Amino acid sequence: MDDHVLSINGSTIKYVLLYISISTINGIVFTSYNLTSTYLLSRISVVHHAALTSVGKAVVVVATSFMFGSKVTLPQVACVGLVW
Repeated sequence: MDDHVLSINGSTIKYVLLYISISTINGIVFTSYNLTSTYLLSRISVVHHAALTSVGKAVVVVATSFMFGSKVTLPQVACVGLVW
């Protein structure tokens, strides 16, 4: 049996802790998003909620394209514009 397959070094522990921390942050943000969405749905009509959700998705698309420096073409802008 190979001992090196079962060994855990500092690098492995670092990546496991990084994965756990990112997963925890993701879970908190996802839960917050769903709780906010449910709260808004209880306060406004379903139609308004659907419209706000669509606008929110368009904002996320635009923000991530700026954040990651993606080149945006005219057809992509038109598709995002359809959501608005």
